[in-house]
Amino acid sequence: MTAPSWYPKPETLPGVLALIAQVVGIDAALRVGQVAGGQQKYMPMPDKVGPNTWLSKLIGVKAARLVAARHLKAGAVKGELLLVPSASVERNAIAVRTLWIQRGYSINQIAGELHLARHRVKELVEGWPKGNGGPALEDVDTGRCPACGRRHPAKRLRLSDHRQLALPLATPPRGAGSI
Repeated sequence: MTAPSWYPKPETLPGVLALIAQVVGIDAALRVGQVAGGQQKYMPMPDKVGPNTWLSKLIGVKAARLVAARHLKAGAVKGELLLVPSASVERNAIAVRTLWIQRGYSINQIAGELHLARHRVKELVEGWPKGNGGPALEDVDTGRCPACGRRHPAKRLRLSDHRQLALPLATPPRGAGSI
């Protein structure tokens, strides 16, 4: 499954999370940021990464070894301490846009549910179309009624007479009683 267009790109994530996103994906990198964000962690040498290291518990041993190999500089003899960013900005943006686009929540509902300021939610949804909370339009069977689900005969298109003019209706003057 491909990520939606409003997901952050792997290279835009902060610090080591960008590297993790390139190796195992954005969702795994954001999970690492959520669990270990703001903490100083030890990145061991790739051959020392085992099933009990902090990173392998989150993304798996093979992926943790790949991340360690790419992160540590060539010729390094020991691991290093690194500060894991939390990526809370990116996680909030994904949560807000998911509620806005896929579930059709209002700005007030999103602000209340995620405990974010209303103006921050407005900034994050600006330019994105609001969803209807239902299935995507391309998944809807157009031959069925969206309300009842039954098939109805197609309505014939009635052409309007081009000779008739659309005139505005006259409004009664103020204070005039009804007849």
